[in-house]
Amino acid sequence: MKLKLSYVWALADQVVYGLSASLNFIVLESLMPRKEYALLAVIYTFVVLYQMVSNAMFMDAFAVNLPETGREHFRRYFLYVVSLFLRLSVILGAVGSLGYLIICSASAQNIEICLILIFVFVSFAMLMMAKRLCYSIDRVSIALVGSVVYVVSYAAAVVAAYFSDAITIDFILTSLGAASLAGSLAILFFLKVLHEALRPTTAALDRQELWVFHRTFATQGLVAGSLKWVPDNALYSLLGVWGTLDQVASYRMASNLLMPFRYLIVTLVNLLLPKFAVSSYRGEAHESWKFIWLLILAFTGLSIGLFGSFWFFGQEIIGFLYSSDPEPVFYSLLVLSIIPALSAAQALTVAFLKAIKRMNDVIVQSLIGAVMTIYPGYFLMSAYGATGAAITLVLSISSMAIYSALKASRLKSLDISH
Repeated sequence: MKLKLSYVWALADQVVYGLSASLNFIVLESLMPRKEYALLAVIYTFVVLYQMVSNAMFMDAFAVNLPETGREHFRRYFLYVVSLFLRLSVILGAVGSLGYLIICSASAQNIEICLILIFVFVSFAMLMMAKRLCYSIDRVSIALVGSVVYVVSYAAAVVAAYFSDAITIDFILTSLGAASLAGSLAILFFLKVLHEALRPTTAALDRQELWVFHRTFATQGLVAGSLKWVPDNALYSLLGVWGTLDQVASYRMASNLLMPFRYLIVTLVNLLLPKFAVSSYRGEAHESWKFIWLLILAFTGLSIGLFGSFWFFGQEIIGFLYSSDPEPVFYSLLVLSIIPALSAAQALTVAFLKAIKRMNDVIVQSLIGAVMTIYPGYFLMSAYGATGAAITLVLSISSMAIYSALKASRLKSLDISH
């Protein structure tokens, strides 16, 4: 019953957070000039990059190592992980800001831009790390609380900006950072992590052992997370270079309609990775593999249904949601309808590989996806614009899914335990 309830809370969390992410970009399309909208979409991909890399470096390691460290120490362990994250963020923020100011001049405006970007990068990553903590310890309902705080805070800021005629890229990013910070603090408050930070318990962690583990896992996570970002998000930047900002906007508009389903997959992975890790720790990894295939079949059926819906009603849906011409978005949307099935296959099999600590295989599949994005992607995006970007994404995720599924299928029979 507790397991089933976790899935209910996870679904509710996905509806609140994932649907709001899609609605955000759908609404902003009608409130911002098209080029600013496209530029915001590109900047947002880098916010996602930092979040993806941070979670791959720190929270994947946390989830995999927690069964060995002991769930009773999760607060102390999470604070240790946060300290590593913040140290890295200070270094990267300082180096990145210095480089930007040297290239673009140290004006007050550029300093403000640097501060806004550091704030939104760190805050958004912290929100995702706090939500991952909830999934790792089966307190998914608290993740939902954090999502509600985030969505309400951000929506209130956008509504206020709309009536004040103050919707700009800087304002949107600042609001995103403030809402993320509010959501993460709410989660840490209800999990009593803030209390642990202010009044530490006497429980001690083997920091030397943790450092050795996290140093190895973080290095691998950095590579895997960075490479994984290329197919998912670098497409926007590459399309802006090899195509036009107008095509970036069209691709973003098509992607918005698939975002809830991709967030659902991320939510499932966040929920299942700790369970896969426990199964692997007990030598029962093969049990996880059966469940993975059931989920892949379910998402395959979903993709078939989406393709049929978009084929018959796609142009009407696009015309209802957006003020722009639906034609450039329609064909990208049809191609992207297969993405839920492919993403589920890729993400779930990769979660299995992470649970059995096969990070080298995770890196290889990410590298394959990055190469597929850049090499065929150049020709496809140059020739077909937004639709070419959609085809590129399908090719990239397909190649990653095939590799990780073959690797996981071979390794599951070994029943690896720790």
